[in-house]
Amino acid sequence: MKARRKHLIVKSWDEQKETHQIKCDDGRVINLYIGRRYSENSREQNPVVCEVLSAGEDISEIKVGDLLIVHHNVLTNEACIIERDIEQQYTILTILSDNTIYAKINNDGSLTPLNGNCIAERIQKPPASTIIISPWDENLDTEFIVKAVPENYDVKVGDRILCYKYSDYEMVFHYNNEERRAIRIWRDDILGVMG
Repeated sequence: MKARRKHLIVKSWDEQKETHQIKCDDGRVINLYIGRRYSENSREQNPVVCEVLSAGEDISEIKVGDLLIVHHNVLTNEACIIERDIEQQYTILTILSDNTIYAKINNDGSLTPLNGNCIAERIQKPPASTIIISPWDENLDTEFIVKAVPENYDVKVGDRILCYKYSDYEMVFHYNNEERRAIRIWRDDILGVMG
């Protein structure tokens, strides 16, 4: 099957956040299944990583074999499913190449942002007092440090940016049996670069 125009055909592993492999020093592999944890946060529960099986002719920056991070509701859309294999726990579906595709996972696990997104890191708020110690770290709601940007972007890696409040989106994904998190910010939500 071949994708057309701005569509992708992708393969998603339904239990990608529940299955883990441990590779032992002696070459053995232990497969673990960790029951689906209950979470009201769909970003932590739903699958978000998919492999590209076919890319439409209008798509240039995504290739067959790429691993993509998409919005947490994209891979659970029943209307787009082409094939579902319950036994092997995978789903093949078609998705539109738009701003719901956030990043590409590189071989080393780093991210390449796509579709007007950048990858950033939250800036922790300096402690208000040395006497009262808070049990958790507080973050600034609107300030971030840029970690990765696509080509021809308005900001560069290392810039301290100011964004709309709540415009950041924390992506929770698994790569090489490890849960990872990254902050995605859309280009139009960046208000400015701080000196």
